[in-house]
Amino acid sequence: MADIRGKVASYLARTGMPEEDFGKLALGRPDFVERLGVQRSMTLNTADRLLRFMGEAPIGPAFRREVEAFLDVTGLRPARFGIDTAGVPDFVDIIRTRGTVRFRRVDLVRAHMLSMANENPTFLANENPTV
Repeated sequence: MADIRGKVASYLARTGMPEEDFGKLALGRPDFVERLGVQRSMTLNTADRLLRFMGEAPIGPAFRREVEAFLDVTGLRPARFGIDTAGVPDFVDIIRTRGTVRFRRVDLVRAHMLSMANENPTFLANENPTV
């Protein structure tokens, strides 16, 4: 979220665009920038819409690739991964199809993947893990 806030602030400073115009043009919400200051999280879809508007690469596809690579390397079933990281078995399906994941969940998922890799490095080398 801090990165998105910084990118929006830089864009506004660089372009001189008023906050209300930015919010309206980027998302159809004139109060978006004002609310961004107090908003704790947003979805990847919203972030990607903002980034595209500002001419930057979206982050949702990169996150989905990270998850897919992790599943591929570990052999974890998507349902098991979903339960472990988000408490719901269809989490992977959600990010594959809708992308309505909030940033705080992205951070938790990344932390979980890193923790699994750090706690059991041989797990990542295992062709057929038993989870």
